[in-house]
Amino acid sequence: MSKSNYQTTILPTGSPIRPCPQCRTPNRSEARYCRSCGAAMDEETPLPETPAASLEPAEHALLEPGMLVDDRYTVVRQIGEGGMGRVFLAVDRAGRKYVLKQMHKPVEHIENEEYEVYLRSFQREANILSSLPHPYLPIARDFVVTPQNPVIVMDFVEGRTLAEVLEQSTNPLSENRILRWAIQVCEALSYLHSKKPPIIHRNIKPKNIILEEGEDERVRLIGFGLARYYIEDLERDEDTLGTQGYSPPEQYGSAQTDARSDIFGLGATLYALLSRRDPAELVQFDDLDQLQFSYPDLHSLNPRVSHAVSQVVMKALQAEPARRYQTAEEMKAALQAILDQRQSGAAAEKFIRNRPVSSEETFNCEFKEIRESEPSRAISRLVDKYVVAYLNSEGGRIYWGIRDDDRVVVGVEADYRERDEIRKCIMDKIMRIQPSVSPSAYRINFHKVFENDQPVRDLYIVEVVVPRLQTNLLYFSSDGEVYVKTEAGKKRLTGTEIQDEIIRRLQRGARA
Repeated sequence: MSKSNYQTTILPTGSPIRPCPQCRTPNRSEARYCRSCGAAMDEETPLPETPAASLEPAEHALLEPGMLVDDRYTVVRQIGEGGMGRVFLAVDRAGRKYVLKQMHKPVEHIENEEYEVYLRSFQREANILSSLPHPYLPIARDFVVTPQNPVIVMDFVEGRTLAEVLEQSTNPLSENRILRWAIQVCEALSYLHSKKPPIIHRNIKPKNIILEEGEDERVRLIGFGLARYYIEDLERDEDTLGTQGYSPPEQYGSAQTDARSDIFGLGATLYALLSRRDPAELVQFDDLDQLQFSYPDLHSLNPRVSHAVSQVVMKALQAEPARRYQTAEEMKAALQAILDQRQSGAAAEKFIRNRPVSSEETFNCEFKEIRESEPSRAISRLVDKYVVAYLNSEGGRIYWGIRDDDRVVVGVEADYRERDEIRKCIMDKIMRIQPSVSPSAYRINFHKVFENDQPVRDLYIVEVVVPRLQTNLLYFSSDGEVYVKTEAGKKRLTGTEIQDEIIRRLQRGARA
C-alpha cells in the first residue's frame, strides 16, 4: 500500500452474503443496512448468479469540451480531478452552469467484481448527494449513464477550495475567519450524521471545502467519493480508502469509521489552515500495524494561534475516537464559544437552572419558554416570525428556554437527535423567508444549562442570532406575513401598514 492512497478491500467471496433488496449489492448476511445505497436489509434472498459479461467495464472515453452529454449538458472545460473521477464545467440549453463528475477510467486488467464495487461506490455518491438539501452541501441533479461511463450532474458553485485560498494567501489566514468556516462545516456534518443511517464523509480536507464568492463567506462541503453509510455492529469499513494526514487511525482498517472520524478530518483541516503545514507529513507507517500519528501542538508551530483554538484542534486530532469531540455539534459549540467571547469582549453568560439571567428583554433580545413535549414544533411555529421582525428592524437574538416574565432559566430538553431536528426546523423556516438571506448570516447556538456547577444532561438554551442587514428591503415570513420588532415583542403589519413601511424605507433610502 502506498503512503498516498489506501488499498481497496473487496468483500470476501467466501463470506456469507446476500444482496440488497434495492440495488442488489452483495452484503454480509448480518448487515442491517446496505453498504452501497443504505437501504434496510430486510429481505433474506440468495445472491443470484450474474453473468460475467454483464459486469465488464464500459468503453471509456474522456469528456471533452464541446461534447453534449445526455442531449442536455454541453461540456465547457475540465476544472478538477479527484480520487474517483474528473470534474468538468458544463452548461445546459438555458445557460445554467453545472458540474459533471465522470468516473475514472478503470485500470487495465481490473476484475469484474472489483469494477462492480468501484461502480457501486460512484453510484452511492450520487445517491447520497441527491438526498442532501442543506445550504452547506452540494446537490446532485442527475445521474447519467453514457458511453463515456457514469456521470454525476451537480450544481456549480462559484468559488475556490480552501486549499486554493491557503495557497494563494501570502499572509496567515485570520483565525476568526477559519473558525467561521469550521462552524459551517460542523453544521453540515451534524446534518449528515443525523441521517438514518448516518452518512460518514471520510474525506474532509481543504481541497473538499469550497468558499463561495461573495461577502458572506459561505462554504460548501464537497468530495463525497469516499462517503459511506454507518452500519450498526459492523467491525470495520468495507474499504480503507482515505487521504493520508486527514484520515483517522480507524480509517486504515482497525475499526468502522463514524461521526468522530469526520471530527478528526475537520481537525486536520484546521491544523493545515492554521499552521500551513501538510498533515500528510505527520503520519508515518511501514505497515498498518506500525501507524504513528504525530501532530505537534498547533500553538508551538504558529504562536499567532490562540491557546483556546489550539486546544479545540488538538482534541479533534486525538488518535483514540473516545477522546475526540463525540459529535460535530459538540465541536461547533466549542468553536462558537471562542467566537462569541471575542465578539462580546467578555465571557458568555452561564445559564443556571431555575435562576434568572442577568440580561433583560429588550428591543434586540427576546425570551421564550417552551411548554410542549416537542420543542421543534413549538420553535418552528414562531421562529420565522421573530426572524422576519428582526430582519425588518435592527437584528437581534431569540432565546428559547428562558421565561419572559421573570427571566428564569428553565431550559429546553433535547437529546442529540432532537437538537438536530430543532436546527433543521429553524433552517427550513429561515430558508423560506423572502427576500432570501444566506443561511450563513444566522447563528443557531445550543448553550448548556448548569445546576450545582455541573451541566444538566440534554438541557439547553436555544439561541437564534439574526443579523442586522444594511438594506431597505422588507422581509416576509414563509406564510407571506410581514413583522417588525417592538419593545413588547413583534407586530404583524396590515396591508396599509406594509404600504406605509415600504414608502418610509424608500424615503429613507433616498435621503441616504
